[in-house]
Amino acid sequence: MKFLNNIDLAQNALEFAALHPISANPAAPVQGQVYFNTTDKRLYVWNNTTWIDLSSEGDIKSVASATIGQLTVENGTGPDPVLSIVTGAIVNGGTALATGDQIYDWVIGLNYSTTVGTVTSVAAGDGLRLSGTATVDPTLSVEYTGPNNVVLDATGIASAVSGDIILMSDSGENVVKTTLGSIPVEALTIVKTYIDTSTAGALNFQGGYDAATNTPDLETPAAGVVKKGMMWAVTVDGLFFTEQVRVGDSIIANIDNPALLSDWTTVQSNIDLATTTTVGIASFSADNFAVSAAGEVIVKDNGIALGTETYGDYVQSVTVTDGLLGAVASEAGVAALQLDLGGIQTGAGTDFVMTDSGTGEDSYITPIASAAVLLNPSVTFAASLSATGDVTHNLATRDVIVQLFDTVTFDTVYADVTRTDASKVNVSFASAPTNAVRVLISKVG
Repeated sequence: MKFLNNIDLAQNALEFAALHPISANPAAPVQGQVYFNTTDKRLYVWNNTTWIDLSSEGDIKSVASATIGQLTVENGTGPDPVLSIVTGAIVNGGTALATGDQIYDWVIGLNYSTTVGTVTSVAAGDGLRLSGTATVDPTLSVEYTGPNNVVLDATGIASAVSGDIILMSDSGENVVKTTLGSIPVEALTIVKTYIDTSTAGALNFQGGYDAATNTPDLETPAAGVVKKGMMWAVTVDGLFFTEQVRVGDSIIANIDNPALLSDWTTVQSNIDLATTTTVGIASFSADNFAVSAAGEVIVKDNGIALGTETYGDYVQSVTVTDGLLGAVASEAGVAALQLDLGGIQTGAGTDFVMTDSGTGEDSYITPIASAAVLLNPSVTFAASLSATGDVTHNLATRDVIVQLFDTVTFDTVYADVTRTDASKVNVSFASAPTNAVRVLISKVG
């Protein structure tokens, strides 16, 4: 068989295969061609210049040592060479490699010590705490409690902490001691101011509010009575300034000393359901409406069933005429229609109705030319090629079988075949065929 194109096994194995066995080099080779020489029993490959003997170029024939005093080779011709390192006593000018034990003895003989200049242990003195192992990984920290809690005072003198003495750190992060009574009032004032500022504006519940009587007085409060963040809960319905508030609503001051409605935030928590006369919360039928994540209410495409009393553009009834069959359901139902072949009126033109079973569901309109192909289909086609090219078969389908053969030797030929469309195929050769190739095309189905 002749393959006039490359063969891609898609990374599958070529099992039980033998390379071309011949007694001499093949004529007119191509780059990468391989064969097995039956005379000298060697494998060869053509590198586009000469034949390379893979048996001599690709294998290691032997292994030798260039420093036999350090490395010896046993069985150097293989197939499994054995290498050995030469060891022995260390001699000045010698070439043998020393063992680990020999190197250790040599280092000890030089009186080398690993403890020279190294801290071997740590102990904690007054004011310090030791944790961990003193000789391995010690950790020292300041000792603030216990009998030895000695620190430096403001003058740098070491003394013990006792009584009402406390430890403090200045801006330079130096730990000093002082007494509680020695802390300046200015420092305590700064702390208080910081706390007041940090909590300003936070919600601070004050109690209930009677909106009917404005009790307590929140519309005209005295200066300093109402602060930002104060909150009241409405306990009696009424008007707050001009805004209707109800039981359960919350009133929150936005600023200190509020005087206007805009200085307050009202939070409604008790809204009634909507009625024909009262504004409130409305609900929608899930059958007819949908609500988006943003709260938008939309009418479903098929959500509203229209009745005879409804006005608007909608189909109320359906009437069938020539060429149609079907039952008209109720107003809220669906009218099922189908084609009535027997009722189609006679017409003219290049299109007509065809059917493969005579029922309305399988009927369709097709051109006369297409109908002729369907009524009298061709199922086979043949052509000859001498090079890569298209073959137009006009079988109106890609479901075709394509086979090739040599017109002189009549051997089957293999090439790449692409079903370009429903009317033609493309036959591609990696190398031009020696003789003309016959292309046989058969339609399936």
